[in-house]
Amino acid sequence: MNQASQINAPGPQDDQPITDADGSGAETNRKQQTRLRFGLLELLLLIAAVASWLPVWIARQEIPKLKAEIETMRLSSLELIVTDPAQLNARILPSISSNVSSWKYFAPDDAALDLRLATQGINSLEPPSEFESCALPTGEHTVHVEFKSDAKGYHALVYLDDDLVLQQHHPKDWVKSGSSSSSGGVSAQSSVYPVDETLTLVNRKISQWHPLHGRNTLTMPVGYDSKGTCVWIAPRHDAVEVASNFQLKTNGFAGSAFGHRQGMRVQHLQAKGRIGLLSIEPSWYATLGENRWGSNYTPVGISVRPLVAGAAQPEVPELQAPTDVPSETGLTITIRETLDESADAKPRPPSSLSPVDAIGDDPMTMHLFAHYPAFASGAKPIVEILFDAKHPNRIGFLPHAAPGSAEMEAIEFVTQFDAKFLWRQVELSSGDKESAEADAPHLVPLAKFYPEHDFRNLATAEQTEPMELPWQTVSLDELPQVQSVQDERNRRQLTLRTDVKDSTKLTFPLGLPQQWEYEGVPNLQRWVLPVSQGVTGDQQAAKRPTVEVRAVVNYPGTQLATPGGPVIGNVRITLPMPVTEAVWYEIISDM
Repeated sequence: MNQASQINAPGPQDDQPITDADGSGAETNRKQQTRLRFGLLELLLLIAAVASWLPVWIARQEIPKLKAEIETMRLSSLELIVTDPAQLNARILPSISSNVSSWKYFAPDDAALDLRLATQGINSLEPPSEFESCALPTGEHTVHVEFKSDAKGYHALVYLDDDLVLQQHHPKDWVKSGSSSSSGGVSAQSSVYPVDETLTLVNRKISQWHPLHGRNTLTMPVGYDSKGTCVWIAPRHDAVEVASNFQLKTNGFAGSAFGHRQGMRVQHLQAKGRIGLLSIEPSWYATLGENRWGSNYTPVGISVRPLVAGAAQPEVPELQAPTDVPSETGLTITIRETLDESADAKPRPPSSLSPVDAIGDDPMTMHLFAHYPAFASGAKPIVEILFDAKHPNRIGFLPHAAPGSAEMEAIEFVTQFDAKFLWRQVELSSGDKESAEADAPHLVPLAKFYPEHDFRNLATAEQTEPMELPWQTVSLDELPQVQSVQDERNRRQLTLRTDVKDSTKLTFPLGLPQQWEYEGVPNLQRWVLPVSQGVTGDQQAAKRPTVEVRAVVNYPGTQLATPGGPVIGNVRITLPMPVTEAVWYEIISDM
């Protein structure tokens, strides 16, 4: 019995937990089991709660995105969605042809709008000033614009719904091109536009072919007018905005050049070798085909050199050391809108020039002033730069003396970098006073001014260093006369021409920097000079300008000869001070 009882009695290996002597082990095991049991239940409940709410949270996050996408899809559909019936609503329709563009619009009932078409005078500043127009119907309508060319020429057709309302036609030789670029102000989605502002549907510019390089197309600079097709919606009774004739950064242009919008400009360059010079950018048409993009482009330069009383030589601004920075070379020119220095004590950069002050009340003229710091002699010239919209290829120079300047006997205008254009001929009058064609110009080769030099040998000789020939005077009396219609005063003009009619056939020397490889159209340089500065009698001879030219054998800064022999490298115009009439400088195409 005792043994059986001992066998059947519960022991430590049965349901009785193993405990320490003080019983703490059983209590610890019980607490661990309890924590694990309740922790798992809570985790399961949390998972269940998250699983039930997660789809709701995701849906709430996605619903706004879906609404936006639905709205975008709705606006992008083929239908026009009118979201503001008080304004102009419009959108582009998918194109069915490369020559046809379409738009759908909605105009409110009280809108007074016109649909306008122009094929010339197209630029990125303002809509063209010459156009055809028709009333734009209110309500919802469709506009189609077709531009095409055929054997008869170029055609621009504008349809309202299915009706032809505007059209322009041009002959086949209207423009020589095979490419174009287009832009517009209407979105591909239904959008709202102010009913009192201009809205451009399409602005298509035709690119021109290079006149010498066949079918190579040319990129029109910003501000120049193009041919093409421009269609826009405009308020009917608003005055037509016209793009300014002149370029300043503050009236919509980028860059540091200022001057004619479609012609000659002045660049404000601070690069080495340019400080102290007026850098002149010829009209795009005057150098048509020249590569003007990038750092290789080199405009023409003009050095303004004062000659003070008693001095033997004039002072060269690009070689002068500024008084505030003696280690530098070149006097920094400040461009202002006024002759008065005190009105602008702190010089402003060209980017802040005001068109209101520079252009004034006459939209056909602009005046700017190049203020020079004091030269070593104390001379302080100010050159008034004149722009006349009737002559976009030219600019005028009228020198003044700043207050406190040393007395100047004369001032020189010396051109730089002329060798680029290979001018070798000077236009002179016949000199026969008895002849009816006394002032009929004829071309004189540059070699005639250098009888002591054999230009044929100079053209083939290898120069070990750059070679400049001496200055040669061109008699003012031998220059052809020109008469100003405005004041009926007689003037003389110096004209330089090139004998190279096709620059693409030239062979430039190996190693010649790209900036000197001119591949544009032939052009000419011209100066229009006052004869007497408004004085008569004995003083007239003393006030006459002096004209000189200098031939060079090499390109500037190189030992490489210009192809075909010496060319005109510099022109020097000397004006006795004070000057009362401007001299005019231009470069124009000579095709």
